[in-house]
This record gives sequence, C-alpha cells and structure tokens, in this order.
Amino acid sequence: MKKFVSVFLATVMLVCCLFCFPAGADYVKDNHLKTVYPELASLSGDDEIYPTIILPGINHSPYFLADENGNAVTDSKGNVLSSTLLLLNTASLTKEIIKLVPSLLLSLVFQRDIGATKGVENLVDELMKYMETTPDGENVYNLVTRKFDVPVSEMSEEDKHFFYTMLPVEPIAEVCGEENLFLYTFDLFGDPMESAKGIDSYIDAVLEKTGAKKVNLASVSLGGTMLTAYSQIGKNLSKVNKVVNMVSLLGGTDIMADFIDRNFNVSDEFFRKEYFPLVLESLTGDRGLGNLVNVLLHIMPRSLFEGIISAAYGALHDTIIVNNPEFWAMVPADKYEALADKWIKSDVLRKKTDAFQNARVNLFENLSKMDKSGTEIYSICGYNLSYTDGDYAFFGIVKSSENANGDGIIPVSSTSLGATAAKAKTEFSQSYLSSHDSKYISPDKCVDASTCLFPNRTWFFSGQHHEVGRNDVVIRLAAAIIKGAVTSVDSTELFPQFNGARNSRSMTRVPNGRIFTAIEAMNGIELSNEQKEILRPAYENALSVIQSTKCDFEKTKNAQDELVKAFQKVGIEEKGKDGFKLSSVSLVEKIDDFLFDRLGGNGFIGR
Repeated sequence: MKKFVSVFLATVMLVCCLFCFPAGADYVKDNHLKTVYPELASLSGDDEIYPTIILPGINHSPYFLADENGNAVTDSKGNVLSSTLLLLNTASLTKEIIKLVPSLLLSLVFQRDIGATKGVENLVDELMKYMETTPDGENVYNLVTRKFDVPVSEMSEEDKHFFYTMLPVEPIAEVCGEENLFLYTFDLFGDPMESAKGIDSYIDAVLEKTGAKKVNLASVSLGGTMLTAYSQIGKNLSKVNKVVNMVSLLGGTDIMADFIDRNFNVSDEFFRKEYFPLVLESLTGDRGLGNLVNVLLHIMPRSLFEGIISAAYGALHDTIIVNNPEFWAMVPADKYEALADKWIKSDVLRKKTDAFQNARVNLFENLSKMDKSGTEIYSICGYNLSYTDGDYAFFGIVKSSENANGDGIIPVSSTSLGATAAKAKTEFSQSYLSSHDSKYISPDKCVDASTCLFPNRTWFFSGQHHEVGRNDVVIRLAAAIIKGAVTSVDSTELFPQFNGARNSRSMTRVPNGRIFTAIEAMNGIELSNEQKEILRPAYENALSVIQSTKCDFEKTKNAQDELVKAFQKVGIEEKGKDGFKLSSVSLVEKIDDFLFDRLGGNGFIGR
C-alpha cells in the first residue's frame, strides 16, 4: 500500500512542492503603489539602499534541454524544450497512451493485471525521461539553467513578465528600483553546493554593475537551500548587507523526509474515504469530485489499482527523486542520516548530500558569524497550518502532518530558524507557557519566537499559506526591511511580530488588480459621477483594508466581494455564472459513503 501511494505523492510533489509566489503581472512605474501602500513612501529608512539579489523558489529558475554543443533543442514545431519545473516529454505521449488503453481495458474487464502496470511504467518513463538522474546525482540529459546577468530593469519584456508573474515583488522594486533588483537562478536537478558557488561571482558582478559596496540577499522558499550552502562556502559574505528570508527552506521539510521514506497515512478511512475529496476541494473547490473519484476507483480491484501505481512509482522515486541532490537538501537534518543510509546507494551522491547537510548543521553558527560581522538577518514565516490545509492538501497524506505546524509546506521551525511550535491549531501546555517569555508567545499560543536564532528579527503570519505572494503585507514587510524602515519587531506597530493572514492577490496584482482598477475608475472619465458614487463606498472600504498592514482574512475577502459587486453594478465587470458543482449533489457523497461502508478500499468484485 505504501508503494502505490508514493507515485501519487511524487507527481504532486514535482508539480507543486514549495511554490512560493502565485501569478503576478508586469510592474509599471506610476502604478499607484504609494497610494495603496503608503508606508513605502512614509517610512524613513537607510541613507543608501543596496541592490537586492533574489535567491528564488522551486518554480523560478527556467531551464531548457540542450544538445551536446549547448544549443537549445526544439520540438517538431520549433518550440524550445524548456520549463521552470517539469520538462515533460510529450512527443511520444499519444503513442504510449494508445498502447496503454487496450491493456487497461482488458485489465478492467477481467479484473486482473493484463499488461496495465507495464504500460503505465513505460508511459511514466517516457513522460519523465528528460528529468532522469543517475545514481551519482547527475542529469542524464543536458539541462541548462537560464542565467539573468542583468537587473530587472534591463530584462526583455518577456523576461520581465516572467519575473513578476513568478515573483510579485513590486513593493521591493518600488523601494530599491528595478535597476537594483537581480535574480540568481539555480539548477533544480543539481547539487546545491555547486549551485551556491556561483553566488560569489554574481555578487561581484552586481557590485560592479551598480557601483554599490554591498548587496542584500532575499531568499524565497527553496532559495533557502542556496543561502544555507552559501553561508558555508561563500567568500563574499562580508559583502552581504542584509538577508531577508521569506518562508525559506532553512531547516528542511518533513514532507520530503516522509515522501522519500514512504511514510504515509494510507489507512482506508483516510486515503480511500477522506483524501480525494479533501484534495479535489482544495484544487477545484468541489469536494464532490473527490467523492466521484472514490466511487470510480471501486471499478478496479484493489490489487490492480495498487499495482498500477506501484509500477509508476519506480519510474519516479528511484530515478528522479532519490537521486536528486537538491531534493535531498529539503530533508531535515535530524532525519537525514537514517534516510541517507537507507536510500542512497552511491558514494558520489552521498558525498554531495553530506556536504549540504553539513552546511545545514552549521547554519546557525554560520549565520551567527555573519550577524556578528554586521550582516542583518531577518525571517518572515507562516504558521498554524498542517499539511492538509491550503491549496496543497494532497501533502496531508504524509505521516508528519499529524503533528505539523507551518505554512502548509514547510514547518515554522524551519522557516523561522528555530521557533518552537505546538501542533497546528492547538496550544502549548500551561506549564510551557508559564515558564517562557509571554512577549514571544503567539496570541494563539502555539508558537514561541524566543527560541529563534534571531527572535527580534522574525515575523509570523498565522494561517498564512506558503504562497505568501497572495499576501501583499508579507512583501511590503520585506520591502520595509530592505529599505531600512524596519529593523526589529519593535520598530513599528505597522508590522507586528505576530500577524494574521489574507489573500489579497486579485486585489493587489500590478497593474490589473481590482484596487488599482478602482483607483483608475474613480480618477478617470469613463464612469459617470453617478456611477462613481455607487462605486465609492466599496472602493474606499477596499482601499482602507488593503492599506492596513494588520491582516484579517475574512475582512479582506468581504472587501473584495463588495468591490466585485460594485464593479458589476457600474459595468466594470460582468456578473459571473455559478458553475455546477458535484458537491451540491449530496447523492454522490451518499453513494461514496455506501460503497465505502460495504467495500472499504476494495473494488466491486474484491481485491
């Protein structure tokens, strides 16, 4: 049972793990940011703002397939074979699916495996082959990561659009200027210690380009592995002015440890009853689709279903996941040794992963040395979510979800450099609370910031999912830190150490977010005075909510809903039609319940 779950988790892990920022848009000058985010202009800061280098997340380093001469490979239509995450071989996909269909149909008819498992294995092999790694942790195919050697201001329009789509950091650009904003990309399927070696020369190039004496480093999600490695081997550490970590993977995530070790909650009560409705609801908003999946799975005997998934598992786990040094960099230090002994078979790969874990073990000491040498280090975290919460609820299948407290992807102890946490949505014991400084205890009494490496330079957003790009306040806080307007949790009441969560993405995307559309509408001539008066109350309320740096999820949602209704009244937006949802049909859930009560995890005919 454990094996067959692995492929499902492998797929979603590759597709979605450690995304940090969702879709944004192009940054433009004079885009009303100072109206919407008044603190960007009002807060005083450093006399000199240093250039900022972003160490990006898992989906932010584009790469392409190259031939032996380093030239980009194209498909039959002349398109470069490239990706930011999964580079799928779709050329032979149709052929493999056609080959699979007869064996799958025969297997369903005769309720036993008649070539289906082998067909699925071949399909996955072909689909994923470009990302295959050798046992030594080397890419089988020549994957070349694109490098951005110019500031954002000099990027092509296409590259700039990519940058802001993946990293909606307009407030940071507003503070330091696009000419002082840089992106350091790295190999997702490579060795993090090797990738981090390039940071030294990149810093020197940025300093030469800008004339500055130092740089800021902003690590985002998986970019925390670059910071970890660089803090161990970097020669230009004295040239780093500030480090700003945004939900950074600094201590690993239990998700990857459980994933590698196949440590899942695969009880029928969870996996065959609750899991798919939970996942489909988080992905589509329709829980009923998950109930329908549960019903359809009974068409297969259990052994066939598990056999098909297990066949695909080997094509992913053994050749892509277990052999990938960067994926091993996601494993927490306290679990690394046992897992490496169990799963790594190559001395060459083990040397690579050991080197990174040594850097992780030394991270606190390395960062403390940087701090004493004058580098200011800050961290911004989400907490109070388990792995079943948020849009990536499929991670809830890992065993560690039972006691997790983080942003739905990374534990808060990892992103905060050491915060102590109770299980999400629970409180510390009274004995713990009475023996620790209440100043550093979160209002919901489940996080203790006093145990962080830098407790006075670490902020926490309760209920905030890992995709913090949805919460403009997180990015505004990072911008205020880079500006020098915020130097500790006590600097200003605008950014308290413990804050709430919100999803302001559709309101604050630049330039087409609804709040910016409303400003243009109120200042423009396309609406009549009567229409503007209809729009005004919703606009003023939404602007007030967004201008506030105190996060309230429901208040933000309600303000957005009111603004949408006002937009519809004055003709800025058309009223959308409510889509049909299976979750509105209780019969589907009742059928699911009935079949589970009678069959459990088995098929209609049995195992």
